[in-house]
Amino acid sequence: IVAILKDEKVDPSVRSRAASALGNLGDAAKPYLKDIVAILKDEKVDPSVRSRAASALGNLGDAAKPYLKDIVAILKDEKVDPSVRSRAAVALGNLGDAAKPYLKDILAFLKDEKVNPFVRSGAAVALGNLGDAAKPYVKDILAFLKDEKVDSSVRSVAAVTLGNLGDVAKPYVKDILAFLKDEKVNPFVRSGAAVALGNLGDAAKPYVKDILAFLKDEKVDSSVRSVAAVTLGNLGDVAKPYVKDILAFLKDEKVN
Repeated sequence: IVAILKDEKVDPSVRSRAASALGNLGDAAKPYLKDIVAILKDEKVDPSVRSRAASALGNLGDAAKPYLKDIVAILKDEKVDPSVRSRAAVALGNLGDAAKPYLKDILAFLKDEKVNPFVRSGAAVALGNLGDAAKPYVKDILAFLKDEKVDSSVRSVAAVTLGNLGDVAKPYVKDILAFLKDEKVNPFVRSGAAVALGNLGDAAKPYVKDILAFLKDEKVDSSVRSVAAVTLGNLGDVAKPYVKDILAFLKDEKVN
């Protein structure tokens, strides 16, 4: 697998899959960490391969921590392809406590309007993955969700991030619900809000009928309505009375 990753003559799509495979191999891949880092840092390598190398490092946990500064350098380098920088941000979020000294850097990317939307969304994902350490910044994440000037993909990820932060986000359930219900809001942002509600458990249960209404609204894009169906499934027992509604959506041939 390492040989394929390093072979410049191999198609980038194959090399990127090799990088992903290494990231999933755990301890067996640890002797090859330097090779993965070298791919991430090599400007001549296709961005799709470099981005998967970043993800692989994030998946390898503690063994990748000595290379934290290399990952941060990629995130900060404006010359690097946005897809690579975004994956580097997510990788940081996956490295847990070791990434906590860089929380303010990650937040700065999320807040910087000049930064590419893909990079900003990667920063949002990272914050969500850092758990308790990111909780002081929940209001900043909510501000992104509310800012109509922000790219819809970033706002959607910001909503999902709130859902991943658990108890600290529960006071903002009504704010998240407001986005789900607002027909003027971009469908992707609304779907992110639906995912967040599904991840907030008991705090979202009083709003199950609102989520159901979103599912049943034929004016809403079917791909977004499907997220509402998944959200209902995540809410457990409280959604059981609405199984028939979910089934009807599944059986509706007019839905893509």
